[in-house]
Amino acid sequence: MCVSKQTTFYYRVLDQSEEIEIITIFDTRQSPDRLNKDIR
Repeated sequence: MCVSKQTTFYYRVLDQSEEIEIITIFDTRQSPDRLNKDIR
């Protein structure tokens, strides 16, 4: 996988454990409809 300017990381910070959970990594050149499928 290559990280570029077109790559977006969706993440959340878990307060209690002070950890970061990566939800998905998305290439913004793709259709936004695909992102909705990845997050669900």
